[in-house]
Amino acid sequence: MNRDHLYESDTLPRSTGGWRRPGGADLTRQAVSLAGLYAGDAVIDVGCGSGETVFLLRTELSMQAVGVDKSPALIALGKQKFPGLPIEVGNMEKLRYASGSFSAALAECALSLTEQPYKALTEIRRCLRYGGKLLVSDVYLRSDAPEEVGAGQEKHCCLQGAVGKKEILERFTTCGFSPLCFQDHTPLYKSLIAQLIMDNGSMLDFWQRFIGDSSCSCCQQDMAWLRKAKIGYYLAICQAV
Repeated sequence: MNRDHLYESDTLPRSTGGWRRPGGADLTRQAVSLAGLYAGDAVIDVGCGSGETVFLLRTELSMQAVGVDKSPALIALGKQKFPGLPIEVGNMEKLRYASGSFSAALAECALSLTEQPYKALTEIRRCLRYGGKLLVSDVYLRSDAPEEVGAGQEKHCCLQGAVGKKEILERFTTCGFSPLCFQDHTPLYKSLIAQLIMDNGSMLDFWQRFIGDSSCSCCQQDMAWLRKAKIGYYLAICQAV
């Protein structure tokens, strides 16, 4: 299953007012404030989707923001919604920008979608100036023994890349970042789930709709995995060292 399938559909935006992740614009604003970013800062949004965050950073916060996403469909949608917005098709594991091009990078529900998170983080670090900030919001596993939850089972979308807090912090430090804070924002994730249930009837109905097969047995497996895994949502701010 393509991890990006859900994000390329219009299922999430219909339930979130246009955003493809928990928290929307409010969490982005909070992250920017927490990281101490300023108007005029050069910022890259990796995994920018259709460009909502880039548009927010440029129009509301006056930042020199650009975005990359590996989905041609989402970039095309963004260019249609926001004509002239500097977003482009690109891979976070191999960015075209010169080293030290940016003072900050955002990865909102993006790192859990890559199959090579260490490579992606190392590449993001390369593009950041020394002391630059990395702002990450994403899903994570809150269970005490995530390795025992759904072992060997295929998960779908970002859930497939969810790992525990310890591994997340280890990835940051291994790839040249010093974690400054790690905040749990699981209520935002739960709020989104509640909205999806209201809009779709049940999470199983939602899952089957996005998988595209009402008889798909993996939907029931995903639901069982979700109940055991204790999925959470976090915001982390790191500094390039």
